[in-house]
Amino acid sequence: MKTGRFISSLLALPVPIILALVSITAPAIAGESHKPVIPTAVMVQYRLAEANILSGNNVKVNVRGREVILTGTVNTIYDRHQASKLARKTASNYTIVNDLKLAPPTSPDSLIDVEVMRRIERDTRYTVFDWAVAHSKKGIVTLSGWVRNPFDVVEYQRQAERVVGVRKVVNNLGVEMGYRRLAWRAVRIVYRQGMLLGYSLKLDPPVHVIAVDGVVLLEGKIDSRGLGSYLASVVGFRTDAIRVINNLQGPA
Repeated sequence: MKTGRFISSLLALPVPIILALVSITAPAIAGESHKPVIPTAVMVQYRLAEANILSGNNVKVNVRGREVILTGTVNTIYDRHQASKLARKTASNYTIVNDLKLAPPTSPDSLIDVEVMRRIERDTRYTVFDWAVAHSKKGIVTLSGWVRNPFDVVEYQRQAERVVGVRKVVNNLGVEMGYRRLAWRAVRIVYRQGMLLGYSLKLDPPVHVIAVDGVVLLEGKIDSRGLGSYLASVVGFRTDAIRVINNLQGPA
């Protein structure tokens, strides 16, 4: 498995780099005693190819004095960050200059939104107590909504940065604080209703319950037009919520 990955990474390098590696390692293979010295630029390019960031000639690595300069294009913001990280790890005694640009987007904003949300919703930490919305305009993705765990604010931005076509992420996600008991009470009430019984365990449950400053927000998509109003009234009656806001979307 490791051998196959090594060969794939090697073949992703530009031909001149492959030839350089062969010329450097040939004496060692032939049994000569001196240890080959692999140029810094070659090692950085190999690491980028190994991480599937470099493919062909999309990224160039140049060494100028004590600087390693990365130029070219990558597909995602995540790849750009990873290129710096790998270069810094490989050439720890050099200053890394990241001049990588993002490749022009090829997907419409609507498809970018779908892919960002697909990544967030499949995260195992994204539960009935979280609600995120992605809205893209010319590749600038705005994340809004609420999450229960503070580290998910950063994680969901990272997920968005992995999507091809995303040029920038504006992170407006908030963190629910101090009203977990109210949220739990509301969730139990919502998912004890006959038509929703058991749905809270789905990967992306239909109704998400957010409790902020004593206010309960009902978010999500449901199949019935009148169900949202009914749930809001029941939650308001059976909990000590200051207010219940019904943002549930029914069928079109």
